[in-house]
Amino acid sequence: MTAKTAIVILLSAVFLYQPALAVDSTPSGKEAKIATREASLRAKLAQFKNRNKAQIAERINTNLNKINQNRTSQMLRHLEKMSMILDKLEQRVNAGAAIAEARASIASASAAVQAQAQNDYTITVTSESRIRTDIQQIRLKLHEDLQAIRKQVIDAKQSVANAIREGRASGTE
Repeated sequence: MTAKTAIVILLSAVFLYQPALAVDSTPSGKEAKIATREASLRAKLAQFKNRNKAQIAERINTNLNKINQNRTSQMLRHLEKMSMILDKLEQRVNAGAAIAEARASIASASAAVQAQAQNDYTITVTSESRIRTDIQQIRLKLHEDLQAIRKQVIDAKQSVANAIREGRASGTE
């Protein structure tokens, strides 16, 4: 393949798979970086001899980012529910220190979840023969990151439970 052919493939991949860039004229730095990484991935996948392997890799790449998005939005919904529970508890009982601690725990977990939602899990292809290990590495990284965030959400939930217990123990319910 000549250099001219490679450039044509790269440009066609960018224009065919990135129509949203034409609508949004000022993408942020993070979005532009993600778009560049996805265009690079598609260009490398276009060079694969095994079309089936390339399609599977592209589908997995899409799914990994979708999983991250779905899990983080679900965690944010749980944190919002916990915050509403604390609001109701605060109206009913006087457990100030426990509620403040629980709110701080929710705030830190929420910040961590929002940071996780911004992460990009685009596959970095080294070669056609190593695509499987490349995918496994990125999948493992996603799994480890989500587990760490999940632990923070669980800790926030436990602090809310402690605030509820303290409120009940104070007897002013």
